[in-house]
Amino acid sequence: MTKGGKTSGGRANRLNQKWYVAQTQPRKETWAAEHLQRQGFRTFSPRFFKQSVRRSQFVRTLAQVFPGYIFVAFDLDRHPWTAIRSTRGVTRLVGASVGAPQAVPSATMALLFQRCRDEIMIDQFGGLKPGDQVLINAGPLAQRIAEVHSLPSGSRVALLFDMLGFSNLVEMDIAALSPAV
Repeated sequence: MTKGGKTSGGRANRLNQKWYVAQTQPRKETWAAEHLQRQGFRTFSPRFFKQSVRRSQFVRTLAQVFPGYIFVAFDLDRHPWTAIRSTRGVTRLVGASVGAPQAVPSATMALLFQRCRDEIMIDQFGGLKPGDQVLINAGPLAQRIAEVHSLPSGSRVALLFDMLGFSNLVEMDIAALSPAV
């Protein structure tokens, strides 16, 4: 096993495994992943570069895409998943309260792997670019069509939409959007 819990099999090997979500203690994703990797489990914790202002200067830092959660690959029939629950930094396995933990759909994991390189999100916006039309799915502007204006850092998208004859600019989380049909 190489650093980061990845084997030499690469991307195809990652997709052949079932992935589960482990909730971690607050801001302990890296710590939990290290302890799981020491036990032989593969982990995946996507991060992105976030730009913020500190002491009047712009600073780029790495932030978790899913704060408080990491993905763990294992075979539910062969591995004692109760060992994951008792790992330092891990609070619980998602879905385990109703029996066995629930696997993340392989299509979802494939999309995450496709957008990341070495666990760093390289395609955070799923191919969105300024000028694209999107459908707002959540909030008070739900079911409205908007145009992508810009893609600021983080997971935010600046949108232009028409309301009462005026163009309005609003920033939204990318999770609240889908491509307009």
